Amino acid sequence: MPEPFVSRQKAMGKQMQGFISRPDPRTTAANFFGAPNGVIVLVEKELTARAWLGIGMIAQTLCLAALEHGLGTCLMSMVTYWPEFYREMFHIPDSKLICFGVAIGYPDFEAPINNFPRTRLNLDEFTAWHGFAE
Repeated sequence: MPEPFVSRQKAMGKQMQGFISRPDPRTTAANFFGAPNGVIVLVEKELTARAWLGIGMIAQTLCLAALEHGLGTCLMSMVTYWPEFYREMFHIPDSKLICFGVAIGYPDFEAPINNFPRTRLNLDEFTAWHGFAE
């Protein structure tokens, strides 16, 4: 990722470290941070740029469907850090690209990881507002 995104991701990761116990990150990611269920989203490596738009829609729909059933989700990029680990564990063919994972389970609203103070940008720092004449 380009700046400033990579710096923001690293800063958030440092904030989260105090709330996540993970002796081996691959093991922790493999068990979806203790969630009872997980999904790994795969795509064909040969997708066009336009087809990639659907991946975000799939993620949103999956998370909203889980919420409708009282479940919580956590989108996970960690599964992309060790693709060979997941390829072997789940017998994922080389023709597929691992996009992301989704941990699914009942949310624990009292867990420290769900309550630590997050640093967020102001909306105007990443949004352009345009008015339209009526």
